[in-house]
Amino acid sequence: MGLITRFQFSLVLGIMSFVAIGVEVTRFRWPKFQQFVLLIIGKIMRKREYKHTSGMTWFTSGIFISGVFFHPLIAMTSMWCLIFGDLMAAIIGKTFGTTKIFHQKSLQGSMGCFFACFSITLFGFRFFGRLSITDSLILAIISSLTATLAELYTYGKFNDNFTIPVSTCLTTTLAVKVFNITLPIIIKKISEVEEISSIEQIDDIEQI
Repeated sequence: MGLITRFQFSLVLGIMSFVAIGVEVTRFRWPKFQQFVLLIIGKIMRKREYKHTSGMTWFTSGIFISGVFFHPLIAMTSMWCLIFGDLMAAIIGKTFGTTKIFHQKSLQGSMGCFFACFSITLFGFRFFGRLSITDSLILAIISSLTATLAELYTYGKFNDNFTIPVSTCLTTTLAVKVFNITLPIIIKKISEVEEISSIEQIDDIEQI
């Protein structure tokens, strides 16, 4: 997006993942360090994370793998699915979630996750990826469905902070191959999107 290079991104996330994993291993083997960690960030951790790997470690690891091993456009949209999809699933699920379908997760929350992912990925593929509307719709539907299923059915030792971006990257990459979609070598920068939007607005005014 013109904000950071892929190498810089991978380096930063790699360091964060290394530090997060180091903290996890140390706190599980050294009770005093565990007490120190819980004193600092215990209030924002879930109770089950006291004795298990925290969501932050899963998050940095999932984003790192996505950024290093997959196309930048696919990695970017998968991160959006994790951030916005998981957030909307939690908000809508807790507010309107009356139809439980799996481990206290609701149909309403899953629908919120899907539509949030669909909206943001469609925008990403269409404007940052410069794909056709048909290709954008195909990839948006597949990535959103994958993210929604990952958010819904991730249970046990794994965490959806990891499964959402990684599984979304995998299925979207497969869809690119199956539907023979050509991805751009370099995704569009934010400044270019704003510039094109301004040009399109001027063209619309001239046509009127």
